[in-house]
Amino acid sequence: MKINHDYAQLKDNNLVCAPNILYDGEVQIINASAEKYAEHGYFPIERTTQPEAEGFYFTPVYTEQNGRIVEGWEQHEIPDTATEAEKATAFDILMGVSE
Repeated sequence: MKINHDYAQLKDNNLVCAPNILYDGEVQIINASAEKYAEHGYFPIERTTQPEAEGFYFTPVYTEQNGRIVEGWEQHEIPDTATEAEKATAFDILMGVSE
């Protein structure tokens, strides 16, 4: 199933992107309007620029605000005692790389 990365809903504080095709009963809705996505519980995502700070990494957090989902960022300090592997993992998270 293909997904639409412009609309989503929050489930247990996790972003769940909308499908490209919505269904009303047995009717397929292709290229749904914002109103139709909202009827199905999906809202537009407002993306923000990930901050950068030396010695920190950031993870996205999402909140519903006025009929949209807003992306924010949670800052995490990279401990000085982190091993090189932990620092590499934090860097991968920062860069959006997953295994």
